[in-house]
This record gives sequence, structure tokens and C-alpha cells, in this order.
Amino acid sequence: MNKINAIEEIVKILETHKIKLNEIQEYLDIDSNLDEADKSLKLGTSIITKVLSYIGGILIFSGIAIFIESNWKDMTPLARVIITLGTGFTAYLIAVAFCKDAKFERFATPLFIISGFLQPLGIFVMLQEYSKGGNELHGILFMASFMLIQQLLTYFALNRTVLLSTSLIFGSIVFGTICDLIDWSSEEEIVFIYGISMLCITYAIDKTRDRDITPFWYFISSFAFLGGGRVLFDNSGGDIIFAGLAAFIVYLSTVLKSRTLLTMGTIALLFYIGEKFSNMLNGSSMLITMGFICIAVGVGAMKINQKFIKAE
Repeated sequence: MNKINAIEEIVKILETHKIKLNEIQEYLDIDSNLDEADKSLKLGTSIITKVLSYIGGILIFSGIAIFIESNWKDMTPLARVIITLGTGFTAYLIAVAFCKDAKFERFATPLFIISGFLQPLGIFVMLQEYSKGGNELHGILFMASFMLIQQLLTYFALNRTVLLSTSLIFGSIVFGTICDLIDWSSEEEIVFIYGISMLCITYAIDKTRDRDITPFWYFISSFAFLGGGRVLFDNSGGDIIFAGLAAFIVYLSTVLKSRTLLTMGTIALLFYIGEKFSNMLNGSSMLITMGFICIAVGVGAMKINQKFIKAE
């Protein structure tokens, strides 16, 4: 039956039962309102469940922390490892199991966060209780490398965004620890390179389903990029180079459609302009000038947001 035949059948049914078009419209409106109400109820329930699950996770973590703190001195070395590393790993296994059950999937994220705190703590406790000394950086590198591998493998298996975020945290620790171990003398270079690297990684994440975490990592990466660049180039025409870096972040925000980068670039430009004018003007004239500059930069940032970022 084609569309025309179907319409003819519908018309016959309407004529047979003396059904008017406005009656059908009223029925459809009522049904639509019921669907919207049902969706609103489900959304409200989902939000409440998510909030309660996070509160529950915080309470569980707080209870474990209080128990550990109050009984720490009376515990044996093995008990200390079990109560920290064992609890953290158990939380991790439960979270993995919850991810495979739709009924409990929403509770997985708080458990992954708890395990992300307790497992590193437990590894440090294990190393402190059973290691025979050595460079503390080796212990930090061992912990961060283990957690990075665990979180990445689990992320690829389960596609949970929280695991990608924790992987970036532990990967950052690995990067910083390796730089310390090889005795990289310039901290400014480390921070600057870290900022560039994280900008690239965050851009790659922005093209995936895990883009929800990118505002935070754009903030971290741009802060490292601008802060490291400010100190790194301070002795070689640093002022104008810093202004160029800030302008680059603003330009990058239009390409990547990121309000976070636009905000960071705007703040950096205001910092540069304020620093320049503070050496040229004094008292009330400086305040008035800075006020106009802030308004102008704010208007410019708003126009950039509306034209290049909000439009998409």
C-alpha cells in the first residue's frame, strides 16, 4: 500500500466514524503533553539519582577516610595496605561491574573517582611499608604509570569519560616526574611544553564523544601555555611575546569554538595591557584608562563569542 492508498483508507475511516480533524488534533496535543510530562519526570528522576549517587560516594569516601585516620596507628603494615589499596581496587572492580548493568551504571562514576583516590594512596602506603628506600620519584613514577595504564585500558574497554579524565591526570604526573628524573633544569620550559601538548590532546578529545571534559582541560592547558610562556620569555622581549601568545589563544578559541580559551586569552590580554599602563600612568588616570580598556576588551570578546563561537 502506497501513501495515496493509505490516505484514502484513513479518509474512509474518518467518514465512517464521523471523526473531525480538530478532534484528532486535540487527541494528538493531549498525547504530546503526556509525553513531555513523562520526559520531564524521567529527567528530574535522573538528575536526583545522579546527585544522590555523588553524595553517597562522598559519604562513603569520608567514612573510609575517618576510619583509616582513627585506626591507622593500631594497624599492621598489611592491614594498612589492604584498607587503602584493597578498598580502592575493590571500588574499581565494582565500578567496572556496574558499567555492565544498566540498572547500576549511573553509580559507576563515583566509584571510579573513589578508586582513583584510594589506589594511588594504597600504592604509596605499600611502597612506604615494604620498600627498602630509594628515590621517591621512582615511587611516584611507578604509581602514576600503573594508574595511567589501568585507567586507559579500562577507558578503551568501557568508553567512560571519567576514565579518560583520570588518565590525563596520571599522564600529567608521569610527564612531570620524568622531567624531574632527567633533571630538566628549566621549569618554565616544562610547563610551556606541557601546555602545548595538552592543547593538542584536548583538541583531539574535542572531536570525540568525550568532549564534555574539554573545557576543564582547555583551562589547564592554556593556563600552563600562557603562564609558562610568560616566565620563559620574560628576559627576551617577554612582554610582546606574551601578548602574542594571548592573542594566539584568542584566535585559537575562534577556530576550536571554545569559550574557555576565549576567556583565558582575554584575561591574559587584560593582564598584559594592565601591566603596561601601570608603568605609564598613575592614580585616577590609570583607573579610568583601565576601565575603558576593560569595557573595550569585554565588548570585543563578546563579539568574538557571538560571531565565531556561539554561531556554531
